[in-house]
Amino acid sequence: MLLALLIGSLAFAETSVLISPFLATGKSAVGMSKRLPILLSQRLEKEAELQLYDFSDVPSIGGNSPESYMETCPASEIHNCAMVLAQNAKIQYVVSAKVMALESGFRVDTVITDALAAEEIFRIPLDVLENGELAFTETLALSLQSVIRNRDSLAQDFRDTSYITDAEERKSTIEKIQDLEAESLGGRERLKSTFVRLTVQDIHKMKQEEGAKPWEEYNMTPLQYLQFYNSQMYFKDWKVKMRGRQGKVLVQLSGGYGVLPSHGRYYGYRLRSDIDLSTLETYAWQSISNGGVSQVEGSVGIGVLPFLDVSVLFGRAYSRYDVSMWWITVGNNQPNSQQDSLPNDSTYFGSRFTICPPSIHSFRPSVSIAGTYWIGTSASQYYDAQFLEDFPPLPSPKMLFLSVEPGGEVELSSVIDLWARVPISYLLFAENAPTTAQSLDNLAYEDREEPEGYTPLGFSVLLGLQFKFNVVGGKKSRFDR
Repeated sequence: MLLALLIGSLAFAETSVLISPFLATGKSAVGMSKRLPILLSQRLEKEAELQLYDFSDVPSIGGNSPESYMETCPASEIHNCAMVLAQNAKIQYVVSAKVMALESGFRVDTVITDALAAEEIFRIPLDVLENGELAFTETLALSLQSVIRNRDSLAQDFRDTSYITDAEERKSTIEKIQDLEAESLGGRERLKSTFVRLTVQDIHKMKQEEGAKPWEEYNMTPLQYLQFYNSQMYFKDWKVKMRGRQGKVLVQLSGGYGVLPSHGRYYGYRLRSDIDLSTLETYAWQSISNGGVSQVEGSVGIGVLPFLDVSVLFGRAYSRYDVSMWWITVGNNQPNSQQDSLPNDSTYFGSRFTICPPSIHSFRPSVSIAGTYWIGTSASQYYDAQFLEDFPPLPSPKMLFLSVEPGGEVELSSVIDLWARVPISYLLFAENAPTTAQSLDNLAYEDREEPEGYTPLGFSVLLGLQFKFNVVGGKKSRFDR
């Protein structure tokens, strides 16, 4: 008999629950903040495995009554103060909440704390619609019972049933919490638990009310809280989203097509004597021109801020190199020539800064600034030395581009993104393009071609994949506590 009493007392201690008064964050929420704890207590009294306590059962703390202690507690610490009172009374669980009046109904941010373990174990915001108090109490009662039954495997979060290990029980709990409207709860009226989205007007109303604001508890701005709550995401998933690129290694592979000043052009002539065909003078120039170019590119970057990454890139570009060479004999009106249009392979490398604000949505707009240094091809790389011995060799063109790249990313998974950019590029300067070489200061042949000009502006369209790896520990997000 004594053993049975001892076992019974242990079970009693493990399921003791204190219902703390709910805090109204404004005058319009006072009435609801008083009704909800009463209704919740009435609902939980029907559960035989729970032993309920109210403030009349809680001893004074520091010479202050529980009521006085809670009245002097800062609004931002209301959940911690409730935990201290439960600890003082050796009550294991305590339910505390903040009630906010919305444009339609009320928002109740509820916390269930294991006071004896000093650990907040469950947080759930619930909407109370007009005449929806019973829906709130039923939902919270189900949540509390699930917390107690699954305490050892509970994952700290809200709107999360993953801690329930039994699949059937988890399915049942989800159905009860998210579909109360479709259930008949013990013969009582049908209840509504429809999710109500926050509006900008709700946020303005909260700002005007006295007391702590819900976004302060999450270390968010009001608009971030609006987006967060309406997303219905778990807080842990929200934090991952808001870390964005920070601390991630980003590997990108891409290809595309554009129109850039990347084509090469070489012109040269050899003027020969009409007597012995000896060389009298030589002249050549090399320039660049605008035209179509295909690109393949790879880059590796690191996220230094949630919205910013810095990367180094390497690429190859494929365009054309036009060659025009002439052998002119004095007095001969039919000179020999060779004209070729050859593939022009350029190598480029540089760095890129990408701004892409974190978002809960799969699509994220982005803008990048890139600087790239291009190394082209010279005519001497296409022909053997003997063939070109009569023509001045010119070094390959080198170019420096600055690009502004609007675009966007679509998240395919936690590891892979599909992205597109439209680089608008400006040629800051070109080396060896145009450049000339001549054997004499004063050339005799006057019908020579002069170097052509080019437009320094161009654009491309790039499509690629981005692979994200969490291998670098970044600075903590502002949402981490």
